[in-house]
Amino acid sequence: CDFIMQIQQLQHFQAAVKFGNLSRAAEACSITQPAITRSIKRLEGTLGVQLLERSARGVSPTAAGEVLDEYARKLAQDMRLVRKRLTDISGRPVTEVCVGISSNLQHEGLAAALAAVLRAAPDCRFSIHQDSYLALFAKLTSGELDVVVTLLPPDIDEHAFSFVELQELPGALLVSATHHLAGRDKVRAAELTKYKWVVLGQHDHAYLARTFAGYGIEPPVITVTANSPLLMRDLLLAEPLIGFAPRHMFVAQMALGQITPINSELDPLSARRGIVRRKNDGRSPQLDLYIDKFQAAYQAVLPRTAAPA
Repeated sequence: CDFIMQIQQLQHFQAAVKFGNLSRAAEACSITQPAITRSIKRLEGTLGVQLLERSARGVSPTAAGEVLDEYARKLAQDMRLVRKRLTDISGRPVTEVCVGISSNLQHEGLAAALAAVLRAAPDCRFSIHQDSYLALFAKLTSGELDVVVTLLPPDIDEHAFSFVELQELPGALLVSATHHLAGRDKVRAAELTKYKWVVLGQHDHAYLARTFAGYGIEPPVITVTANSPLLMRDLLLAEPLIGFAPRHMFVAQMALGQITPINSELDPLSARRGIVRRKNDGRSPQLDLYIDKFQAAYQAVLPRTAAPA
């Protein structure tokens, strides 16, 4: 009972750190604010250290709190892995694969891949979570997700993750049809830096920095990181921004004459869609089998290279 109570106290403490507000943390934990306050006070008493700094703006972890939060996240990951392994040993089938999908991608073929797995493995269940690239990798690392479908960063940690490239996505620099650069032939890299930009993910910042460094110039100012193709579309139509995205995402807008790609000396630009999972984390053989089936089904329905617009 003491162990379970301490686990709950750790969960309450982590919620307080995550939200920076005891009311929101209590709501997330489905308890009252006085109850979560008492729980964290008891945890502080047990450990003999102050874990949270309280102010009019909310709460933040002390130095001791930051250390505990780090270990609590590792403990939560270990607990999830223990449950999965015990389920496998008990002989009960693993029925759920937690899949993360990037919010800055169109996921054509995803439904067909899931359907193929469900036909081949009727006892399998999928839990789909859409989020930003950074949030997906954080949840994959913590064990909240089993596998993610996302644009592959060039600096992916191959010691921590294994990945398979599913598809090459031709990239494009995009502007509205009324932009000064629309229709220009071979825009120079230096001229592109005179405009503000919108991109779809944090990894695009590093990609553009490397690309412009190849020309010996500073990268452009990225005004908006949108994580949404729809928002990028609206921003391009509202402001004289340059957008950087996989070309096929804007086929409809190009066909309507609203948005057009720039012909620049940066071409060709490209990105890679892939599937990523953690390495050597104690997953059950059955869960790995379901992930393998999902990966194979997705590879089967996607062309190796997305069709250019």
